[in-house]
Amino acid sequence: MKETEPPFDLTSLGIGRLFEFVPDGIIVAELDSETIIGFNGGAERIFGYAAQEAQGMPLEHLVPERLRSAHHAGIAAFRLNDSGRLIDTGAPVELPALRRDGSEITIELTLGRITSTEVSGIFAMGLVRDVSERKRLEAFRDDFIANAAHELRTPATALLGFAEVLRRWKEMPEERVGTAIEALNRQAERLRMLLASMLDISRLRRGTFEVQKEPVDLTRIVQRSLEATPLIGKDVQLALPERMMVIGDALRIEQIVTNYLTNAQRYGGAEVSLEGAASDGAWVLSVCDDGPGVPRVLVENLFQPFHSGTDATTHGGSGLGLAIVRMLAKAMDGEAWYEPIEPQGARFSVRLPEAV
Repeated sequence: MKETEPPFDLTSLGIGRLFEFVPDGIIVAELDSETIIGFNGGAERIFGYAAQEAQGMPLEHLVPERLRSAHHAGIAAFRLNDSGRLIDTGAPVELPALRRDGSEITIELTLGRITSTEVSGIFAMGLVRDVSERKRLEAFRDDFIANAAHELRTPATALLGFAEVLRRWKEMPEERVGTAIEALNRQAERLRMLLASMLDISRLRRGTFEVQKEPVDLTRIVQRSLEATPLIGKDVQLALPERMMVIGDALRIEQIVTNYLTNAQRYGGAEVSLEGAASDGAWVLSVCDDGPGVPRVLVENLFQPFHSGTDATTHGGSGLGLAIVRMLAKAMDGEAWYEPIEPQGARFSVRLPEAV
C-alpha cells in the first residue's frame, strides 16, 4: 500500500470502535505488503508517529535495523500459521522496537490474524504495550538486591566476629574487650546508616519521601553543615553570598551539602572551596577540591546507586550517597551534577530554585 492511497476503512475488518476506546497501542497491518493500515492513539504515544504519518508506512520502520531480517521471516511464517497467533499459546512476547526519534524501547506484543468477508488479503492486529520502564525497574531491583546483599555482608560479618570475641570476654584483657566493643559499635552504626540510605532510595523512587518546599537560606545551611562536618586538615575557602534564599527542605539540603563535604574530606586534595552563584532563577552551590577527581570511566554512573567515584572499599563509602543527593535535588525541583576541574580537581554542584 502506498502512502498516497486513502486511509483504510477499518470498519470493514470489524474493529473500528475497538480502535477508538482501547488505551493500549493497536497496529493493524496488511501482511502481503507488510504495511501499516491502522495506528491508534496508543500507538502514536508509544512510537511517536502521528496516525496519518504511519498510514501506509512499512512495518519494518518500527523494528531495529539489526532485527529486520528476522522480522520479515517472522511475518512470512505468521502468514502461514493457521492458528492466527504469532505463537501457539497466544501469549504476549517482549521485543525491541524502534521509535520515530530512533530510540529503542521494549514492547509487549500480542499479535493475531484478522479475517473478513468484505475485503481480500491477509491482515493482522497487534496489541502493543511499552514495558521499557517496567524492565528498567526490574533490572534496577535485581541489581539493587544483589548490591545490597554485598554491602550488608561486610558489616554483618564484622558484627559476628566481634560478637564471638565478646563471647570469650572473660579470657581476654580488659583493654581488648573495650576495643572490640568500640569496633562493634562502629559496624552497627555503619549498618544502621546503610539501611537508612537504602530506605531513603526506596522511598524517593516510589515518591513517598516527604520533602518540604519552603524558603530557606542556603548560605546558613552551608555554615551549619561545616560546623557539623568540619573538613579536618583542609584549607577551606568560602565564596558565598551573604544570603542565598532557595525553595527546599532545610534538613534535606543539609544532607546534600554534608555528602559533598564528606566526599571532599575522603577523596579531595588539600584545598576545598565552597562557591555560591545565582543562575537563571536559581542558586547553585558548588563544592570544589584539588584532588584527583573522578576517573572518566566512572563518571557516567556516578550518581547511580552502589556506584562511587573511587574505590569505596578503601574509603568506606557505600556508593549510595550521591544517588540520594541527585534524588533529593530532583524532589526539590533542582538538580545535582559533577564536572572535572582542569588540570586537576572535582566540582560537585547542586542547583535549587530561588525563593522569590
